Amino acid sequence: MIGKLRALVSVLFACFAVGAVIAPAASAAVEFHSERERTEYWVEKSEGLMTFNNGQVLCTHQELKGIIDSDTSSSNELMLAAEYECGGPLGTKAEVKMNGCEYRLDAIEKDAEGYYVGLMDIECPSGKLIEINEVKGSELKCRVKLPEQKAITKATYLNANEGKGKERYIIAWWTFTGIKYTQEAGFGLGKCTAESASNGTYESLFHILGVRPLSLEYFGIWVA
Repeated sequence: MIGKLRALVSVLFACFAVGAVIAPAASAAVEFHSERERTEYWVEKSEGLMTFNNGQVLCTHQELKGIIDSDTSSSNELMLAAEYECGGPLGTKAEVKMNGCEYRLDAIEKDAEGYYVGLMDIECPSGKLIEINEVKGSELKCRVKLPEQKAITKATYLNANEGKGKERYIIAWWTFTGIKYTQEAGFGLGKCTAESASNGTYESLFHILGVRPLSLEYFGIWVA
């Protein structure tokens, strides 16, 4: 699956390098923009791959969404709430509980190749964290916990085009590394090792689109 993601991003970036119009380097701080104020943004059906010492968690469905709630139609961050359907190692089902945690994305700068790059934070309510329960049948094999953490590298953004509405969206590719987590051992054959580490990864490729809240009307969204 991860080979497919890398192949897709390589093809997309090659195509845009040839034919797309990339926004010029910004003289001010890089921000996310929408054609209208208070715009919902959401991610089209996508996949994600997380890796921990216990193995890989492949999410064949991930739903990410949030709102730019600004009178200026711009924001220096995107907050993403998430829902997942995932499978874990050794045939387990991976149940992801966000517990109110969200991903905070920013776009810090434009690199030499014309892509916008930034970092991710995991932000959680007080005392909460992300839990991934790897279950086989009714038996817990492993519980992976991701606490609140800052400046996880890195996210890459590319403006699809300079059209309007649904035609104007952001292609996002992230390869987050150095994620901190704790594994709690479950029960029976195939249970994981209890340990803490900071080598977690999360890879995904998706489109971010803008839509007016409570409507089906799309609005362009871009980074500059």
